Amino acid sequence: MQRPMPPLTDRAAAAALLDRWQRLQLQVRCALAPDHPGIVRIYVHVGLRIERCRLRTGLEVHQRLLRNLLATAADEGLPWFWRSICLENIDLPLARLHSLLALHDPSSGDAWEQAVQRLRDALPATPARSSPGCG
Repeated sequence: MQRPMPPLTDRAAAAALLDRWQRLQLQVRCALAPDHPGIVRIYVHVGLRIERCRLRTGLEVHQRLLRNLLATAADEGLPWFWRSICLENIDLPLARLHSLLALHDPSSGDAWEQAVQRLRDALPATPARSSPGCG
């Protein structure tokens, strides 16, 4: 069994971790590294570390992760592959948020799940082929 991580006492280390998470959030949201889909997973795991280090509450972390991943997956201006990677990495923060909300606000957890399911239903299983140009 894994021991809980102690809070980060070094302000510089805590600030660096939060800064890294923010940079990763931007990279994910804007698909700045589409050839490196592992960045999405790193983004989620840095969020988990922030929660374990008690720099933000679990509720804050997982809501932020879900908002960003949902917005990215729904953004039709981004490549289909990137959007599908974001959707694939949504289960962990969704499950964690649902468990955090289960006692206090179960309907909110259900609303998150419904939003994810709507997006899964809307995102095609394969990328759309572009139509050939005229002339």
